[in-house]
Amino acid sequence: MITKRAAARKIMEALKAAYADLDARPYEEDPDRAAQALGRYDGLKQAYVTLTGRRVDDVAHEVVGWYIHTPEFQAAKQHYKITDTGQETQT
Repeated sequence: MITKRAAARKIMEALKAAYADLDARPYEEDPDRAAQALGRYDGLKQAYVTLTGRRVDDVAHEVVGWYIHTPEFQAAKQHYKITDTGQETQT
């Protein structure tokens, strides 16, 4: 039997993987893939919120906080620069 804590841990792992997949490529490169990744992320987030009772904002903050420290994000940050006006430029 799986415990609530173990289920929450597995969902959080899947949620983090889904977020990394969502951010892996710009939306414009493949809108269909991005839409599917967003749907998977949203579904997992809702499942985690329902299971744990945490607030949606807290869960999203935890996932994004984790992601910005990953090597994938750091590599993407090196590849795309954000200008002062908020525009992305590819380097």
